[in-house]
Amino acid sequence: MFGSHRSGVCAIGVEANPHHTQYLQTLNSYFKQRGNQALILTEVAASVHSGTASFFLDADSPVEWGASLTHGEWQKNSKVKAKVRVQLLDLLAFMTEVVRPILQQEFAATDRLPPAVMKLDVEGEEYALFPGLLLSGGLCDLNVLFLEPHREEFRGEGGVNMQISEMEEVFAKMRKANPHCTVKVTDLDDESYLDGKAILLPEVELFKVAAGNMKSSCPDFSYLLDLELFAGLEPVVFDVGCNKGYDTAMMFEAFAAQEEFSRIALGKFYESNKQLNDSMSAMNGGTCGVCNDCKESFDSNMKARQRAAANRRLQVHCFEPSETNYQGLAQMHKRFFGSSNKTARGNELRLHKAAMSNYTGTVQMPSNCGELCQIQAKSDSAAATTTTVPLTTVDAMLDSLQLQRLFLLKIDTEGFDPLVLQGARRSLAEHKVDLVLFEYNSGGVWGLNGLTLKGVTAELESFGYICYFEGSLLTRITGCWSDELEALDFDCVTFNVIVVEADGSNPEKDSAVRNLLKRKG
Repeated sequence: MFGSHRSGVCAIGVEANPHHTQYLQTLNSYFKQRGNQALILTEVAASVHSGTASFFLDADSPVEWGASLTHGEWQKNSKVKAKVRVQLLDLLAFMTEVVRPILQQEFAATDRLPPAVMKLDVEGEEYALFPGLLLSGGLCDLNVLFLEPHREEFRGEGGVNMQISEMEEVFAKMRKANPHCTVKVTDLDDESYLDGKAILLPEVELFKVAAGNMKSSCPDFSYLLDLELFAGLEPVVFDVGCNKGYDTAMMFEAFAAQEEFSRIALGKFYESNKQLNDSMSAMNGGTCGVCNDCKESFDSNMKARQRAAANRRLQVHCFEPSETNYQGLAQMHKRFFGSSNKTARGNELRLHKAAMSNYTGTVQMPSNCGELCQIQAKSDSAAATTTTVPLTTVDAMLDSLQLQRLFLLKIDTEGFDPLVLQGARRSLAEHKVDLVLFEYNSGGVWGLNGLTLKGVTAELESFGYICYFEGSLLTRITGCWSDELEALDFDCVTFNVIVVEADGSNPEKDSAVRNLLKRKG
């Protein structure tokens, strides 16, 4: 909303539901760490007066959109009246006694009024707050009010007996009499359902375009930098379908920025090695990769990221079954990691010549397939041979490597991603994975035996994960489903939104990772 002019932004949020308190407090810690002028008041409800009040929960709903100061049949637990006691913030007094003096002070110092924006989504309390703001004059201190109007049955005892549209008409007439009042009131439903029907969000339309021009197939991973602060001191990454190693190199750029290993450095290495250059050039994607990965880099805040990574020890496990790709990875590993798996700074890369699925054993793989290599795939060459490679699962590898947690599970198996996710069921159900990236397309096993995007994301939701489309925007799938989405090709980002640590040692990181991604959606 404020573009690049964010340094002076001051933001205050109010949330009454105590079920959101833990991760909102984590978000407050993040704001403080970044020096942002932002604060979320937890277990506090906006009202027309101060004091305390009963707040009725919507605990049986997975999203709790119906929790409010008013008890109603729309709440999933309406029969039991689940409620808590919360503090009330007098929003009218806050606008006139806090916000207005700040705006006047800024105007006196700069001869201009800074923009003031409010979003009001209070499940029926707007029937009291909107007229209250109007009569107190606080509404005219705003430039924009995003207002989500609810049906009249949401109106509480303190609400005005008028429809919101009627209030807006009255306000429009009053505003004409006051030329200094320029606030724009915009109705906004910022959720994904209206009258019980799923809405295909506007951002989803962008992905119809993105699917045609490969922007989503070659996504912008810059959001990974937002996660850098929460990767912890010993993040572990599984790169399943490592291909030529560019995504692995990207993980080192994001979480071990002090290392020489990067996508550009990897591309230069492949280009300088004649044998690898010749063999890879004949394969899909060449030495640089289908998405021109060898030209990509994270340039922002390099010095700050290097300082942050100084005490971190990144561990990446690269799984690649293709003989041609693995030969390149082995030589890359020797060049950047020497005879051991670790750099001098202790950051680690381990190669595994193996495929991943939903069972362990062996499988035949084309020997000389390139970047689009897959189980049961045809080779890039007519004179192809096959190689027997180990087949394993995420759950089995976590056990074998004695790992308690994955910070990131990246899957790119050219249409066999649903089987890899099945092989990670135990780890996902036990919340041992913070973040998952997988690819959805029309190939491989997608669409076979009930393996649909809708079904996969529903199972992830049952484990406590939310799925987003990946691109310049992270657009939510979970809870926002439309059958039109099944026909698209794009990458998905899923991550755990339940704050559960296997050992209970770092719930702050777990929560912050999820909320950072959620903020970007």
